[in-house]
Formats: sequence, structure tokens, C-alpha cells
Amino acid sequence: MQPRVRAEIEGNCKKVREGKQSLAEVIEKCTSFFKERFLFFSKNIDKIDMIFDKLYKPLSETGKRLSHCGDCKRYMLLINSKLPFLNCSECDKDYKLMHNIESIKPMNKNCAICNFEAISFKQGKFEIIICPKC
Repeated sequence: MQPRVRAEIEGNCKKVREGKQSLAEVIEKCTSFFKERFLFFSKNIDKIDMIFDKLYKPLSETGKRLSHCGDCKRYMLLINSKLPFLNCSECDKDYKLMHNIESIKPMNKNCAICNFEAISFKQGKFEIIICPKC
């Protein structure tokens, strides 16, 4: 919510407290405002999608193939963001990883419990081997 919108709502709440406006008027005004915004964005969703398509790349173009998914056996992509994760586009699932990790690599060994490919990474001095799912 934009600061001016919030400020206006807070100002209207203050008017209710001071008895200068009724609660029903403020609720109607706020509801009407957000309804107009919802209808506008619903009507223009295609334009919004085009804007986002220009600004952001699909996950398939941002990640690098790392390890195999235990469910569908396809490669999962490592998405290196502030909070890194593995994404399986086939299963449409994400598997969160620890933050502050270095030199992540597949282990070419599967987890005995879920059959996902184990991964290895460094965190500080330590090398850690985990199953992305378990």
C-alpha cells in the first residue's frame, strides 16, 4: 500500500475518532477505493503480465541445473537468490536451502529415504551433505 493511501486511511480514522466522520462512511470510502483498484488490475491483467515479462526472467532461465528430483527424475534448478532453493519445474515444487552457502554441487548419490540426489555445499569451514527433500 502506498504511503499516501495509508495516510489518507489513517486520517479518516482520526476523523471518526474526533466525531467528524462516521465509521460507515470511512469503511465505504476505503472499500470503494480498493474495489476500484481490484477492478482496474483485473481488467488490465494482460498489460501487467507483459510488464512483468519484460522485467523478470522465468525460473528456467535464471537457475542452473544441479541435481535430480527424486519424484520425476528430472534435473532441478539451483536458484541462487538471497534464500537459495532448488526448483523442480516438472513437479512444480521448491526445496529451500540454507543461506550463506558456497560451492554447491551434486553428490551423484541418492537419498535412501526419498531417492532425491544428495547435494554438498560449504558453509564456512564445513562441508555439509544433505538431501534437499529430507
